[in-house]
Amino acid sequence: MNAPDKSDETQVSSTPSPAQVAKQAASSALHFSPEAIKDAEKWGRVEGETVYVDDGGENREVGPASSPDPLVFYASRYLRLMDKIKTFSSSLDEGELKNRDIFAKLKELSAAVKDPKAVGDMQALRSAFESVKAKADSVIEANRQKYSEAIAKSVAAHQKIVEEAEGLVSSIGSSTNWKQMSQQFQDLFEEWKAAQSSDVKGANKEVEALWTRFAAARSEFNRKRKEWVKAKIAKKNEAKAAKEKIVEKAEALSSSTDWAAGSKAYGKLMDEWKKAGRASREDDDALWERFKAASDRFYSSRDRKGEEMEEDEK
Repeated sequence: MNAPDKSDETQVSSTPSPAQVAKQAASSALHFSPEAIKDAEKWGRVEGETVYVDDGGENREVGPASSPDPLVFYASRYLRLMDKIKTFSSSLDEGELKNRDIFAKLKELSAAVKDPKAVGDMQALRSAFESVKAKADSVIEANRQKYSEAIAKSVAAHQKIVEEAEGLVSSIGSSTNWKQMSQQFQDLFEEWKAAQSSDVKGANKEVEALWTRFAAARSEFNRKRKEWVKAKIAKKNEAKAAKEKIVEKAEALSSSTDWAAGSKAYGKLMDEWKKAGRASREDDDALWERFKAASDRFYSSRDRKGEEMEEDEK
């Protein structure tokens, strides 16, 4: 692409000073081919100290003729404008421009091609602008479509996560695997964070509403899990209390010499033990040791008494 002279880049639509014309006319040929300069010069003329351009059949004043070859300066301005339009067109083809940047560039070029202080084919210049404007309008519409699709995709991704979370909560029952469900909620939260990294601004309001639902589902899950833990602890405490009573009865029976009644009572206590449920492992183990020790004392005493009776009968 031909590189513009920065000193004159922002002056396309303004009248240059004589010093600018004198300074830049000599270097203009370095930026564009002699053929391009000459083609543009055809549309201009110098009359006295003023340069004019044929703009749709009208001789429009462009600026002062302040150098030996002022048409070169004004022709290069025209070619720079054409280059800016071509560069903008290429940028549109690359598909990286956002709509706000496109609007800004269109505004800039629209002002630049209205009555430029330049010499060249003004009809071709404005035709080139209208062409690139039509392309820009298409890109703007395509960007809007992509933006709408991105919003819909973002909302759908978050919606799916929310529905899965709410589905998990509604499935909670007596057979719920709480550890597994906790992991499922953690996985959904990681999915949410991944989806959030690709969010588009336009989806914020809907995504915020979905986050409220997701957070509510997680809170409900945590509430029900706490209730389950509380109930589980209460059940273990009930089992512990029941087994403590069983152990106390077993220990009271351990010194009994009514062997028949004692054996029957221990059998009944064993049935009660099985029906009492599970306490914590630590409590269960400690209480079982006491229960077993009591029953062992009773049965050991019974067995010794039986052996003594056998000896007496000999």
